Amino acid sequence: MGERPRDRGVLARQLKRQRRKARLTQRDLAEVANLSPEFVSRIERGVTSPSLETFLRLCQSLSCTPNDLLLPDATDVVANFGDRLRGSDPETARRAIHAAEAILAYSGDD
Repeated sequence: MGERPRDRGVLARQLKRQRRKARLTQRDLAEVANLSPEFVSRIERGVTSPSLETFLRLCQSLSCTPNDLLLPDATDVVANFGDRLRGSDPETARRAIHAAEAILAYSGDD
């Protein structure tokens, strides 16, 4: 099973977000993780993916968990949902909003 470009996009955005949160440049991160700045740039642009070993070094270098780099940020999820709604027909949009409201109501019952 191959990697989807969208998966690389999440990693790219999250790596950049975590790097900036750590107040590191691409060059700084590359040095700490023993990588080239060009390779860090390629990952952040979604052009390539790191090996598992490199991925774990990036996590360690950024003092973050694998989930911090692999899971999309809530704002990304909401933006993606909004984009998909804008591109759908009115009935599909209505059903999607209804489903989202049901999920939010259910999760609020905890």
